[in-house]
Amino acid sequence: MPLTEAQLLALQPDKKTHLSLGNSLYLLVAPQAHGEGYGRYFIGRFRFQGKQREVRIGPYGKGDGRFSRKEARERWEEIRQWARENKRSPADWKREERAAQHKQKETPTIAAITEQWLATIPNASTRKDYANKLHNQILPQLGEQRPITDFTFDKSRREILKVMDSFKARGKAESANRAMQLMRNIFDLAIDEGWLHEPNAAGKSKQQPTPRAQHHPSLAAEELPLLFKKLEEQSPRSSLLVTLALKLNILTFLRVSALVSMQWAHLDKERTMWTIPGETKGLKRGAGRHGMGHLVPITPAIADLLEQLEAINGNYNWAFYSPRGKIYQHINPSSINKRLKDMGYEGLLTAHGFRRTVGTIIVEKLGFSWELFSRQAGHLYLEANSKSSKLRLAYDGSQFIDDRRKMLESWHQWCLEQGFVLNNMKY
Repeated sequence: MPLTEAQLLALQPDKKTHLSLGNSLYLLVAPQAHGEGYGRYFIGRFRFQGKQREVRIGPYGKGDGRFSRKEARERWEEIRQWARENKRSPADWKREERAAQHKQKETPTIAAITEQWLATIPNASTRKDYANKLHNQILPQLGEQRPITDFTFDKSRREILKVMDSFKARGKAESANRAMQLMRNIFDLAIDEGWLHEPNAAGKSKQQPTPRAQHHPSLAAEELPLLFKKLEEQSPRSSLLVTLALKLNILTFLRVSALVSMQWAHLDKERTMWTIPGETKGLKRGAGRHGMGHLVPITPAIADLLEQLEAINGNYNWAFYSPRGKIYQHINPSSINKRLKDMGYEGLLTAHGFRRTVGTIIVEKLGFSWELFSRQAGHLYLEANSKSSKLRLAYDGSQFIDDRRKMLESWHQWCLEQGFVLNNMKY
């Protein structure tokens, strides 16, 4: 009758003992040096080229690198099958396994290649955003500690598409595209480093959805009087800084990140000009165009709001400085959209969508050109990235500042006529 697991563990022979488990598999039990207990090790015996030989399979027990009796039998049968098929010594299987393990230790994991790629992203905020998506949504599905060499096209393409499908199942077509692009970038780096070969396992897929363009929600001109009225109805939760930020956003129609990161040093009161540095997040200048700042003429209406801001934060570098900021030294860019949500405009209006409202009014009601609005909105490409637009970007340095100032003043006057309040003394 075979020994039970408890009996195997209880064995304490005086000398090295081989217990037969059948099919030339043995459990070697031997006292350790200096009386430090007993070692238990599975071995397989075989004859090769007329000589008796042994292969060590692994230690007996539970946990990493250890084998139960059942697992040892399965491994020994795997070794014998390999030896028969390849007409080689079972000992060669063990040597090749060690070589493969050594190679795997040298091969970086997909997590390591991911960190290497993230280190190439110059913008800290973008790098953090990519890292969150990769480590929280993508790599857990792939296995962070798997060697990068697992991700060949033939071996992992179906697995990569499943990651994309996980986003599509939640109705996030755009996120699916971004996930594929992130994986494609990582595998491109692995290909450049020689760990993988073309084709890229995350290459462009016919299944990859092309999301429909979704415009940010906006308002019609006749809906603005009510918006301006609600803006003055301060709730106990309302922040004066956020209210001023929203008002300045209405007057300048800047992207919120560029707006709330304003510093007093950016303002030239003599020239009545606000210069936003090209590297400011929200201008979307992109690599190689950080020298292209953005000019905002300071009209009397804008100056009024800046004066109120200065009374609050004039002693700080940031006009919208907030001591509660954890990520930013100024109010969070999302604060403006949260204010709109609190006013009852969730799903009806966003700060970015308001730019569409302004553009429509400036062209249709105030009679200014779309190009002039586009310049003031900070757009670089006026013709959807066409070749002529890029050529113009390279050679046309005109700013049309005087015309832009007139346009802004006309827009501000129109807002005042619709009920926009510059300075509500109850604040």
